[in-house]
Amino acid sequence: MPRKRILIVDDDRETVQLLSLALRPKGYKINIAFDGVEALEQVEKARPDLILLDINMPWIDGSQVQKILRSNPRTAKIPVILITVREMVKDVEEGMERGAKAYFAKPFDIERLLERVDELLK
Repeated sequence: MPRKRILIVDDDRETVQLLSLALRPKGYKINIAFDGVEALEQVEKARPDLILLDINMPWIDGSQVQKILRSNPRTAKIPVILITVREMVKDVEEGMERGAKAYFAKPFDIERLLERVDELLK
């Protein structure tokens, strides 16, 4: 069975490293993007099975990335988990309305996040 591919999109290198270190031992293939432009390129190059997406990023923010993904029939069904410092109710609601499968505010509980990733990739 092929390993599932996860795209981590975050401009914070510590968050990327934490997520990579937590996910690789579980057998997931990891791709990384540090901004929205790079994220969209990665999605086209190596279609991920799941995207962990920050909202506050340079060039194209996560909200815009999410809109672009949802508008493309080839990428519209890729599950997205938002991981961000934004935790106001309005931000959570907007992210979920754009199709996010989960929303984690930084700092997040890595075990809960890993459980949600596993659920979505079963």
